[in-house]
Amino acid sequence: MPVIHHQALSADVYELLVEWLLSPACSPGAPLNIDRLAEEWGVSQTPVREALARAATAGVVIREQHKGYRAADILPVEMYQALLDARALVEPYCAGRAAEVITDSELARLVKFQDTMESVPLGPTVAEYRQYLRSDIGLHRGIMEVAGNPFLVRAFDNWGIHYFRFQRFRGGAVHDAADSHVEHRAILAAIASHDPDAARDAMARHIAGVRSRM
Repeated sequence: MPVIHHQALSADVYELLVEWLLSPACSPGAPLNIDRLAEEWGVSQTPVREALARAATAGVVIREQHKGYRAADILPVEMYQALLDARALVEPYCAGRAAEVITDSELARLVKFQDTMESVPLGPTVAEYRQYLRSDIGLHRGIMEVAGNPFLVRAFDNWGIHYFRFQRFRGGAVHDAADSHVEHRAILAAIASHDPDAARDAMARHIAGVRSRM
């Protein structure tokens, strides 16, 4: 795992924790040793504890009294479907709102995420598709940030890792990149055209596509 060489912020360590939870070395139910993680990441225990507490709030790690933390089980299929229901309610709204208010610099940032997704490896290991994963999260989260509702961004932070863990432990490598690229480009084109209706429709089609490819 990578080492942080500067004074770590909680967000930096949380990102490392997310990648760890997605790695083959951390299977569902695996114990999460604070001392070991702090040593491997080159930080003190404090940001590791903060990251674990945040992950526990999201439900992706479990804190057991007198035992410490462990990785949560993967969502059952019915809960994954419920997660996609939530995304289908929230993300089209955010895409439409983004189309109304986005600036040129914000659009360029979103396009860069998609450009990266189209140029990086797709697996089969997390190490190989780490940048794809980061960019996919960045694109969807970025659209929600542009929409301007911090509560929805926080909701995405909670459900996003559940979504990607479900995908990871269903087979590891990215299998739907070509379809996702087409769908993402349609979303970005609608946002760039400042067309809220088209942006909402494009995002709704993307979420439906993700569901159909499950």
